[in-house]
Amino acid sequence: MGFKNNTDESSDESSSGVEDSDDNETCDNKYLIQWESSDLPPDYVELGMEDRTKDPTVEDRWHRLYPPYLEPGTRIDLLISNTHNEASIVRHVPEYPSASPHYEVCWENQKRKNSVVNLTAENEEGSGNFCWKHLDSPVLRKGDRVAVWYQEGYWDGLIVETPSTGDDRAKQPNELKVELILGRKRENDVALFLTKFVGLAYLKAEWHTYQELQALGAAVKVDNWVKKHGYEYEPDDDQEREYFNPIFTEVDRIVDHVGVEENIKYLVKWKGLSYDECTWEDPADVDAPTKIAQYHNWQQFPTKQERRMPSVQEFLDQKKKKKKKKTLR
Repeated sequence: MGFKNNTDESSDESSSGVEDSDDNETCDNKYLIQWESSDLPPDYVELGMEDRTKDPTVEDRWHRLYPPYLEPGTRIDLLISNTHNEASIVRHVPEYPSASPHYEVCWENQKRKNSVVNLTAENEEGSGNFCWKHLDSPVLRKGDRVAVWYQEGYWDGLIVETPSTGDDRAKQPNELKVELILGRKRENDVALFLTKFVGLAYLKAEWHTYQELQALGAAVKVDNWVKKHGYEYEPDDDQEREYFNPIFTEVDRIVDHVGVEENIKYLVKWKGLSYDECTWEDPADVDAPTKIAQYHNWQQFPTKQERRMPSVQEFLDQKKKKKKKKTLR
Protein backbone atom coordinates (compact mmCIF):
# COMPACT_ATOMS: atom_id res chain seq x y z
CA MET A 1 0.00 0.00 0.00
CA GLY A 2 1.04 3.62 -0.47
CA PHE A 3 0.91 4.22 3.28
CA LYS A 4 -0.45 2.65 6.41
CA ASN A 5 -1.95 4.72 9.21
CA ASN A 6 -1.32 3.63 12.76
CA THR A 7 -5.01 3.01 13.43
CA ASP A 8 -5.26 -0.01 11.11
CA GLU A 9 -7.55 -2.63 12.59
CA SER A 10 -6.57 -6.28 12.66
CA SER A 11 -9.81 -7.20 10.89
CA ASP A 12 -8.63 -5.33 7.80
CA GLU A 13 -5.24 -7.03 7.59
CA SER A 14 -6.36 -10.21 5.84
CA SER A 15 -8.39 -8.36 3.22
CA SER A 16 -5.77 -5.67 2.50
CA GLY A 17 -2.83 -8.03 2.30
CA VAL A 18 -0.93 -6.29 5.13
CA GLU A 19 1.38 -8.70 6.89
CA ASP A 20 1.65 -9.01 10.65
CA SER A 21 5.21 -7.67 10.54
CA ASP A 22 3.87 -4.25 9.51
CA ASP A 23 2.37 -3.78 12.96
CA ASN A 24 5.85 -3.57 14.42
CA GLU A 25 6.81 -0.54 12.33
CA THR A 26 7.69 2.65 14.16
CA CYS A 27 6.90 6.25 13.21
CA ASP A 28 10.48 6.79 12.06
CA ASN A 29 9.43 6.84 8.40
CA LYS A 30 5.99 8.46 8.85
CA TYR A 31 4.72 12.01 8.53
CA LEU A 32 2.45 13.70 11.05
CA ILE A 33 -0.48 15.11 9.08
CA GLN A 34 -2.87 17.76 10.39
CA TRP A 35 -6.11 17.33 8.46
CA GLU A 36 -7.86 20.32 6.89
CA SER A 37 -11.63 20.85 7.21
CA SER A 38 -12.03 17.82 9.44
CA ASP A 39 -12.55 16.96 13.09
CA LEU A 40 -10.07 14.11 12.76
CA PRO A 41 -7.04 14.44 15.06
CA PRO A 42 -3.53 14.64 13.50
CA ASP A 43 -2.17 11.21 12.60
CA TYR A 44 1.11 9.61 11.53
CA VAL A 45 0.93 8.22 8.00
CA GLU A 46 3.52 6.57 5.79
CA LEU A 47 3.64 8.26 2.39
CA GLY A 48 4.54 5.78 -0.31
CA MET A 49 4.16 6.33 -4.05
CA GLU A 50 3.27 9.82 -5.24
CA ASP A 51 0.50 9.99 -7.85
CA ARG A 52 1.15 13.19 -9.81
CA THR A 53 -1.85 12.58 -12.07
CA LYS A 54 -4.11 13.31 -9.06
CA ASP A 55 -6.49 10.57 -10.16
CA PRO A 56 -9.15 10.30 -7.38
CA THR A 57 -9.91 6.69 -8.35
CA VAL A 58 -6.36 5.47 -7.60
CA GLU A 59 -6.13 4.26 -4.01
CA ASP A 60 -3.22 4.25 -1.56
CA ARG A 61 -1.42 7.22 -3.09
CA TRP A 62 -0.78 10.88 -2.30
CA HIS A 63 -0.04 14.07 -4.20
CA ARG A 64 1.02 17.62 -3.47
CA LEU A 65 -1.30 20.59 -3.05
CA TYR A 66 -0.60 24.26 -3.76
CA PRO A 67 -0.08 26.60 -2.03
CA PRO A 68 2.57 26.35 -0.53
CA TYR A 69 4.27 27.44 -3.68
CA LEU A 70 7.20 26.08 -5.64
CA GLU A 71 10.53 26.95 -4.06
CA PRO A 72 13.22 28.98 -5.86
CA GLY A 73 15.64 26.63 -7.55
CA THR A 74 12.96 24.01 -8.34
CA ARG A 75 13.57 22.67 -11.85
CA ILE A 76 10.57 22.12 -14.11
CA ASP A 77 9.74 21.09 -17.67
CA LEU A 78 7.20 23.46 -19.26
CA LEU A 79 5.36 22.59 -22.47
CA ILE A 80 4.89 25.65 -24.70
CA SER A 81 3.71 25.37 -28.30
CA ASN A 82 4.40 21.62 -28.25
CA THR A 83 8.02 22.30 -27.23
CA HIS A 84 9.51 21.17 -23.93
CA ASN A 85 11.41 23.94 -22.13
CA GLU A 86 13.52 23.33 -19.04
CA ALA A 87 13.51 26.13 -16.48
CA SER A 88 14.25 26.91 -12.84
CA ILE A 89 11.93 28.76 -10.48
CA VAL A 90 13.34 32.15 -9.47
CA ARG A 91 10.46 33.29 -7.24
CA HIS A 92 6.72 33.24 -6.70
CA VAL A 93 5.10 36.45 -8.00
CA PRO A 94 2.39 37.32 -5.44
CA GLU A 95 1.81 40.80 -6.90
CA TYR A 96 0.63 39.36 -10.25
CA PRO A 97 -2.98 40.53 -10.93
CA SER A 98 -4.30 37.02 -11.58
CA ALA A 99 -5.36 34.90 -8.60
CA SER A 100 -3.66 31.80 -10.01
CA PRO A 101 -0.01 31.17 -9.04
CA HIS A 102 2.55 32.86 -11.26
CA TYR A 103 6.31 32.39 -11.13
CA GLU A 104 9.36 34.07 -12.52
CA VAL A 105 11.44 31.39 -14.25
CA CYS A 106 14.97 31.29 -15.61
CA TRP A 107 15.24 29.32 -18.85
CA GLU A 108 17.96 26.69 -19.01
CA ASN A 109 20.11 26.27 -22.11
CA GLN A 110 18.42 29.29 -23.70
CA LYS A 111 19.64 32.85 -24.13
CA ARG A 112 16.43 34.62 -23.25
CA LYS A 113 15.25 36.86 -20.42
CA ASN A 114 13.42 35.53 -17.39
CA SER A 115 9.68 35.15 -17.88
CA VAL A 116 6.60 35.10 -15.65
CA VAL A 117 4.53 31.96 -16.26
CA ASN A 118 1.30 30.59 -14.84
CA LEU A 119 1.86 27.19 -13.19
CA THR A 120 -1.47 25.90 -11.93
CA ALA A 121 -1.96 22.64 -10.08
CA GLU A 122 -4.47 21.59 -12.75
CA ASN A 123 -1.79 21.74 -15.45
CA GLU A 124 0.78 19.71 -13.50
CA GLU A 125 1.61 16.48 -15.33
CA GLY A 126 -1.02 17.31 -17.97
CA SER A 127 -0.85 16.82 -21.73
CA GLY A 128 -1.92 20.19 -23.16
CA ASN A 129 -0.15 23.48 -23.77
CA PHE A 130 1.47 25.20 -20.74
CA CYS A 131 1.49 21.92 -18.82
CA TRP A 132 4.45 21.34 -16.56
CA LYS A 133 6.14 18.74 -14.40
CA HIS A 134 8.99 18.52 -11.91
CA LEU A 135 12.38 17.55 -13.33
CA ASP A 136 13.56 16.58 -9.85
CA SER A 137 11.33 15.08 -7.18
CA PRO A 138 11.17 17.70 -4.36
CA VAL A 139 11.57 16.49 -0.79
CA LEU A 140 8.46 16.76 1.37
CA ARG A 141 8.98 19.32 4.10
CA LYS A 142 7.24 20.65 7.15
CA GLY A 143 4.50 23.05 6.04
CA ASP A 144 3.83 21.30 2.70
CA ARG A 145 0.22 20.48 1.85
CA VAL A 146 -0.72 17.04 0.53
CA ALA A 147 -3.80 15.06 -0.42
CA VAL A 148 -3.51 11.59 1.12
CA TRP A 149 -5.55 8.41 0.68
CA TYR A 150 -6.79 8.02 4.25
CA GLN A 151 -9.73 6.02 5.59
CA GLU A 152 -11.23 5.12 2.20
CA GLY A 153 -10.81 8.52 0.55
CA TYR A 154 -8.48 11.43 -0.19
CA TRP A 155 -8.05 13.94 2.62
CA ASP A 156 -6.21 17.26 2.40
CA GLY A 157 -3.67 17.86 5.13
CA LEU A 158 -0.66 19.85 6.30
CA ILE A 159 2.65 18.17 7.16
CA VAL A 160 3.49 19.33 10.68
CA GLU A 161 6.27 16.81 11.38
CA THR A 162 8.59 14.89 9.08
CA PRO A 163 10.44 11.61 9.75
CA SER A 164 13.66 13.56 10.30
CA THR A 165 13.90 15.48 13.54
CA GLY A 166 14.57 19.18 13.89
CA ASP A 167 14.13 21.94 11.30
CA ASP A 168 13.94 20.21 7.93
CA ARG A 169 13.88 23.50 6.03
CA ALA A 170 17.47 23.85 7.13
CA LYS A 171 20.12 21.26 6.38
CA GLN A 172 20.57 18.46 8.86
CA PRO A 173 24.15 17.99 10.20
CA ASN A 174 24.79 14.96 8.01
CA GLU A 175 23.47 16.88 4.99
CA LEU A 176 25.56 20.03 5.42
CA LYS A 177 27.52 21.07 2.35
CA VAL A 178 30.23 23.70 2.67
CA GLU A 179 29.75 26.64 0.31
CA LEU A 180 32.36 29.17 1.44
CA ILE A 181 35.22 29.59 3.89
CA LEU A 182 34.84 33.15 5.16
CA GLY A 183 37.69 33.50 7.63
CA ARG A 184 40.03 31.91 10.14
CA LYS A 185 41.02 32.40 13.77
CA ARG A 186 42.93 30.60 16.47
CA GLU A 187 41.21 29.68 19.70
CA ASN A 188 42.95 27.72 22.47
CA ASP A 189 45.70 26.84 19.97
CA VAL A 190 43.12 25.31 17.62
CA ALA A 191 42.55 26.64 14.09
CA LEU A 192 38.90 27.47 13.41
CA PHE A 193 37.36 28.36 10.05
CA LEU A 194 34.23 30.47 9.64
CA THR A 195 32.03 28.39 7.34
CA LYS A 196 28.95 29.22 5.30
CA PHE A 197 26.85 26.25 4.26
CA VAL A 198 24.76 25.81 1.12
CA GLY A 199 21.15 26.81 1.72
CA LEU A 200 21.86 28.60 5.01
CA ALA A 201 22.08 32.35 5.53
CA TYR A 202 25.29 34.25 6.32
CA LEU A 203 23.98 34.97 9.81
CA LYS A 204 24.13 31.20 10.43
CA ALA A 205 27.81 30.89 9.49
CA GLU A 206 29.68 28.83 12.11
CA TRP A 207 33.24 28.20 13.26
CA HIS A 208 34.55 24.68 12.57
CA THR A 209 37.85 22.88 12.93
CA TYR A 210 39.74 21.49 9.97
CA GLN A 211 38.86 17.95 11.06
CA GLU A 212 35.12 18.77 11.14
CA LEU A 213 35.26 20.29 7.67
CA GLN A 214 37.30 17.36 6.41
CA ALA A 215 34.52 15.02 7.61
CA LEU A 216 32.11 17.11 5.53
CA GLY A 217 34.24 16.62 2.42
CA ALA A 218 35.53 20.21 2.35
CA ALA A 219 39.26 19.61 2.96
CA VAL A 220 40.24 20.75 -0.56
CA LYS A 221 38.13 23.90 -0.21
CA VAL A 222 39.86 24.75 3.09
CA ASP A 223 43.33 24.02 1.65
CA ASN A 224 42.67 26.30 -1.31
CA TRP A 225 41.49 29.08 1.00
CA VAL A 226 44.65 28.79 3.12
CA LYS A 227 46.89 28.88 0.02
CA LYS A 228 45.15 32.03 -1.17
CA HIS A 229 45.13 33.90 2.15
CA GLY A 230 48.39 32.64 3.61
CA TYR A 231 49.29 30.84 6.79
CA GLU A 232 49.51 33.86 9.11
CA TYR A 233 46.72 34.28 11.66
CA GLU A 234 45.09 37.62 12.42
CA PRO A 235 45.71 39.07 15.91
CA ASP A 236 43.55 37.40 18.54
CA ASP A 237 42.51 40.74 20.04
CA ASP A 238 40.70 41.84 16.89
CA GLN A 239 37.16 40.94 17.98
CA GLU A 240 35.41 43.40 15.65
CA ARG A 241 36.79 42.00 12.42
CA GLU A 242 34.25 41.59 9.61
CA TYR A 243 34.65 38.37 7.68
CA PHE A 244 31.91 39.22 5.18
CA ASN A 245 29.77 42.20 4.21
CA PRO A 246 27.37 42.75 7.15
CA ILE A 247 24.67 43.85 4.73
CA PHE A 248 24.29 40.15 3.82
CA THR A 249 22.48 39.68 7.17
CA GLU A 250 19.93 42.45 6.52
CA VAL A 251 16.51 41.55 5.14
CA ASP A 252 15.80 43.01 1.70
CA ARG A 253 12.32 41.55 1.30
CA ILE A 254 10.15 38.55 2.17
CA VAL A 255 9.56 36.49 -0.97
CA ASP A 256 7.30 33.66 0.20
CA HIS A 257 6.12 31.71 3.23
CA VAL A 258 4.98 28.22 4.21
CA GLY A 259 2.98 26.93 7.16
CA VAL A 260 0.69 28.83 9.48
CA GLU A 261 0.95 30.46 12.91
CA GLU A 262 3.69 28.80 15.02
CA ASN A 263 4.78 26.64 12.06
CA ILE A 264 5.27 29.54 9.66
CA LYS A 265 8.57 30.08 7.86
CA TYR A 266 9.61 32.90 5.55
CA LEU A 267 11.69 32.80 2.39
CA VAL A 268 14.06 35.75 2.83
CA LYS A 269 15.86 37.75 0.13
CA TRP A 270 18.98 39.26 1.76
CA LYS A 271 20.41 42.64 0.84
CA GLY A 272 23.36 42.49 -1.55
CA LEU A 273 22.58 38.90 -2.56
CA SER A 274 20.67 37.43 -5.50
CA TYR A 275 17.39 35.56 -5.37
CA ASP A 276 19.32 32.31 -5.80
CA GLU A 277 20.62 32.85 -2.26
CA CYS A 278 17.22 33.23 -0.58
CA THR A 279 16.88 31.09 2.55
CA TRP A 280 14.01 29.80 4.68
CA GLU A 281 13.99 31.35 8.15
CA ASP A 282 11.97 31.23 11.35
CA PRO A 283 10.26 34.51 12.31
CA ALA A 284 12.60 34.75 15.32
CA ASP A 285 15.60 34.86 12.95
CA VAL A 286 14.02 37.53 10.75
CA ASP A 287 14.44 40.78 12.68
CA ALA A 288 12.33 42.76 10.23
CA PRO A 289 8.70 43.16 11.42
CA THR A 290 8.09 45.93 8.88
CA LYS A 291 9.18 43.69 5.99
CA ILE A 292 6.98 40.84 7.25
CA ALA A 293 3.97 43.14 7.61
CA GLN A 294 4.63 44.57 4.15
CA TYR A 295 4.78 41.05 2.68
CA HIS A 296 1.45 40.02 4.22
CA ASN A 297 -0.15 43.24 2.96
CA TRP A 298 0.99 42.36 -0.55
CA GLN A 299 -0.74 38.99 -0.25
CA GLN A 300 -4.13 40.64 0.19
CA PHE A 301 -6.18 41.62 -2.85
CA PRO A 302 -7.30 45.28 -2.87
CA THR A 303 -10.93 45.98 -1.98
CA LYS A 304 -13.38 47.34 -4.52
CA GLN A 305 -13.03 50.78 -2.87
CA GLU A 306 -9.24 50.64 -3.18
CA ARG A 307 -9.49 49.65 -6.86
CA ARG A 308 -11.87 52.56 -7.64
CA MET A 309 -10.43 55.25 -9.90
CA PRO A 310 -10.31 58.63 -8.11
CA SER A 311 -12.42 61.46 -9.42
CA VAL A 312 -10.76 64.42 -11.13
CA GLN A 313 -11.16 66.55 -8.00
CA GLU A 314 -9.70 63.78 -5.77
CA PHE A 315 -6.76 63.44 -8.13
CA LEU A 316 -6.07 67.19 -8.06
CA ASP A 317 -6.35 67.26 -4.25
CA GLN A 318 -3.87 64.39 -3.91
CA LYS A 319 -1.47 66.11 -6.29
CA LYS A 320 -1.76 69.35 -4.31
CA LYS A 321 -0.98 67.51 -1.02
CA LYS A 322 2.12 65.88 -2.50
CA LYS A 323 3.32 69.25 -3.84
CA LYS A 324 2.77 70.84 -0.43
CA LYS A 325 4.81 68.09 1.31
CA LYS A 326 7.72 68.66 -1.09
CA THR A 327 7.60 72.40 -0.40
CA LEU A 328 7.74 71.83 3.38
CA ARG A 329 10.88 69.70 2.99
